[in-house]
Amino acid sequence: MIPGGEQQLLSYRNEFRKDEDYSILFFLLFWGLNVVDATVDAHLTSFDVSNQLSLHLQQPSEGAGSSGMGIALVLDFHKPRYRSLLAR
Repeated sequence: MIPGGEQQLLSYRNEFRKDEDYSILFFLLFWGLNVVDATVDAHLTSFDVSNQLSLHLQQPSEGAGSSGMGIALVLDFHKPRYRSLLAR
C-alpha cells in the first residue's frame, strides 16, 4: 500500500462531499430565486405600462406659509382605475 494513500483517499472523499453539498445548496438557492422571479412576473402581468402614465416635475404652488422653494413629484394617471365603482 502506498504511504499516505488512505489519507489521500479520505481527503478526496471529503472534498467530493463538500463540493456535492455546495452544488445542492446553490441549486436550491437558484431554484428559489427562479420561483420568486416567476411569482413577481405573474403579479406584474396586468401592470399598466401604457403611454397614459406620466411623471412630471413641478415647482410647488405658493400657498399660505410656503417659501416657494423646492421640487414636487406629480404622478398623473390619465384614466381613473375605479371610475366604474364611483359611477354606480
